[in-house]
Amino acid sequence: MRSALSESRACRCCPGIHRDRAMVDPAVRERVRRIIEQGGPWPLTVLGPVGCGKTCLALCVADYWQARRAPDAFYFTTSELGAMLADARCGRLCYPRGALRSERSLFDDLEHYGLVIVDELGLRTTPPESEYDAVKRTLDARQGRPMVVLANLSLVQLGAIYDERIISRLAAGTILEMRGPDRRLPAHRPARPAGDAVSAADGGRMATEPAITGR
Repeated sequence: MRSALSESRACRCCPGIHRDRAMVDPAVRERVRRIIEQGGPWPLTVLGPVGCGKTCLALCVADYWQARRAPDAFYFTTSELGAMLADARCGRLCYPRGALRSERSLFDDLEHYGLVIVDELGLRTTPPESEYDAVKRTLDARQGRPMVVLANLSLVQLGAIYDERIISRLAAGTILEMRGPDRRLPAHRPARPAGDAVSAADGGRMATEPAITGR
């Protein structure tokens, strides 16, 4: 049986993944802080090319949340969510102490976590049914609740992989578009904070602010 992934990530979210708040533009940090303090609009969807700093930003949000709100911030990839749902449907998903975790309890837990981060949305051009269902049901469970979604694709590209139901749920929150070279490559190590050159949209409306806009 597969042990549920989430509980092992409750003590600093993804400690093995490097992040540095100093590399996130101060204006972006302030807008994200205001989204947290004002209660949305959620989800916060961060779009941009590989290596532009999306995961760094999301995990800095998790660290901020855990330090000031509650310890229950959790990170998943879409593949992990899909695998967990598939295992739950087959009776193979369990909690760390061995109790079976049902499909219903999986999404009940996702609904009540303090913060949920979902990475790699649209990584597979033809996601399996369980992954699509897991993404949609997680977005439904987190409606109006703190959630960060990360993707390397545009909303149009994501719509071609999923459908308008997924895009509608994302666009109901805050969209942040980040640009820049791959910071993992030595030639492109950041000389200025991530998010310095971004455009943003809220509910499909483009904004002129250099960071994120909320409703």
